[in-house]
Amino acid sequence: MVVQSTNTGGDLGSNHFDIMMPGGGLGIFDGCTNEFGFQFPGARYGGVSSRSECSSLPAKLQSGCQWRFDWFMNADNPSLSFTQVQCPSELVARSGCRRSDDASFPAFQMPTNTKWEPPQPTETAGPYDQHQSHGVVVFVESKSIFDDDDDDDDDDKRKPAGFHCADF
Repeated sequence: MVVQSTNTGGDLGSNHFDIMMPGGGLGIFDGCTNEFGFQFPGARYGGVSSRSECSSLPAKLQSGCQWRFDWFMNADNPSLSFTQVQCPSELVARSGCRRSDDASFPAFQMPTNTKWEPPQPTETAGPYDQHQSHGVVVFVESKSIFDDDDDDDDDDKRKPAGFHCADF
């Protein structure tokens, strides 16, 4: 999975970043309520607690919320290994953000093999217990950034795997 970290924090320990996803909780800086004019269900830090609660979100957020329970397996502050790379242009186009030192990292290259092999980690981010006073910022557009909207089912070929994009 390739992600662009736009928010890192030390509130839950060192070297952690937030993964924003629909239904994951609003966190301390709630921009979603104003944007959607809707009181979001679930806990402020942690969000909804079951896949069925995703149906109570605005329609355009439901598939992203369901992804959290289906693919992400409702992981709460998981540990992971990552390799920092230059942020792919597809992510920069969506976020409008790029690190000033982005060029100092190795360029991301789409894997060409059909068997996924994890990269050698350069750092490890550890798990942290979620507390009432700390949380995960949780809002993204649920449409894939790699969806080219042409309905030819080749979008999965563009989805990178196994790297972490730069934080800001």
